Amino acid sequence: MIDSLEVQEFDCLEEALLEASVSFGEMTRQYARYLLSLIDGGVLATISDSKLKVLIPYIEESILRERIESDGDLRRKLVLELWAVEKQQRQSDENFAFLIRCVLFCFETEEHWIDRPGRASPGAHRRCCAETQPGVTDSGLRRHG
Repeated sequence: MIDSLEVQEFDCLEEALLEASVSFGEMTRQYARYLLSLIDGGVLATISDSKLKVLIPYIEESILRERIESDGDLRRKLVLELWAVEKQQRQSDENFAFLIRCVLFCFETEEHWIDRPGRASPGAHRRCCAETQPGVTDSGLRRHG
């Protein structure tokens, strides 16, 4: 579990980004980069490398926001593929299923988000990932101690 100071610092950063009018797309792009850094850094030790490799192309695609935002059919196709994998893994590997749901957030668009109020922000997803994955902090670094 991350401590309250880390949560507070991340909340301040997220608030500053919002106040600076950083676009929703850029926030989700940064979130996707964060997820990729967790995989590349070997931080998600509770999930097998073979499963993590399945997600890398999706995360990389989500970083290219323009395609997701301009091609609704592509976005829907990728989201449906991810939901299918998540459904298969939901009972057998909760950590992987959760990570898939984190990746799914990367495919959200601002328009879709606005249409569904009450959804968590990118920061809330990041904190949730940090809280449920041993060794993960908001900065994506392995915890020590």
